[in-house]
Amino acid sequence: MRDRVYRGSRRPLHPPKAEWSLPLLFLKSVAGFSAGIYLPRWTHWVATGFGAGYAPAAPGTAGSLVGLVLVFLIHNRSLILYIAVALAVFAVGVYSADRVERATGEKDSRRIVIDEIAGMLVVGFLLPSAAGYLIGGFILFRVLDVIKPFPAGWIERNIVGGWGIMLDDTVAALYANLILQCMKIVLSAT
Repeated sequence: MRDRVYRGSRRPLHPPKAEWSLPLLFLKSVAGFSAGIYLPRWTHWVATGFGAGYAPAAPGTAGSLVGLVLVFLIHNRSLILYIAVALAVFAVGVYSADRVERATGEKDSRRIVIDEIAGMLVVGFLLPSAAGYLIGGFILFRVLDVIKPFPAGWIERNIVGGWGIMLDDTVAALYANLILQCMKIVLSAT
């Protein structure tokens, strides 16, 4: 019986355990990783938020926390840097999420959290640097990501691959940002 291989590669999807890397073995023991999917490429690490997607409970929330940390790190820097990082994360996310989805055969796997990281960058865009706004944005984004308001739900069902994975969370993040921008205007007027 032939092992499944990555598209365009001769490397098997499930190589012998002797080839597993130490970070993966550490991840397996700490995060309860048990699916047996080998992560040999950088695309898998990026798509899973450098392991946040393997959190035993609520991997989307873990990925959003990684995104929140990234927002805190770059939020007070230049606007050009913020936009460049957000676009780079989105572009790399489309590619890596597509590769992981093809390799695992799972549509929008729970382990893929790069979309949550990119979503948090959208949520934090042009918001005040007050922690209350960013934490409120985190909570609002998680709620909207679960609810999937139109067109996020439609995108999730109808657009396949990396684009579908990234765009549905981007729409939820845009809604969260819009709500927070409106709150900012109302609070500044009072």
